[in-house]
Amino acid sequence: MGIRSVLHPQTRIGRSTLYLPQASYQMTLSEKISFLKVLKEMKTPDEYSSNVSRSVHLKQRKLLGLKSYDCHLLMQEILPIAIRGNLPEKVCIVLIKVCNFLEIFALRSLKKVNLMDLS
Repeated sequence: MGIRSVLHPQTRIGRSTLYLPQASYQMTLSEKISFLKVLKEMKTPDEYSSNVSRSVHLKQRKLLGLKSYDCHLLMQEILPIAIRGNLPEKVCIVLIKVCNFLEIFALRSLKKVNLMDLS
């Protein structure tokens, strides 16, 4: 199937149970808390977005109650800043490229030059 052997289920030492190893894009508990603290302490200009910090719940480690505009803003502008230092560099580069793609693709007027830059 082409699945990397690193991601195959592995057996625990001394047990017969299987477990899945952590993928490179998964955050540890401390990385999640650090990421959410960045969102919680973020300051934005008035009328730029609703207050995203109100949607951050550190105890539950979740983002709750975001409107669709907030999700777009998070993906296009905030996520590239917040993930730096919390994920490996290779994963950050890929996520930042995806965020840039979404930002360019969501422009009101697409230009041929912008689409060529995405290639």
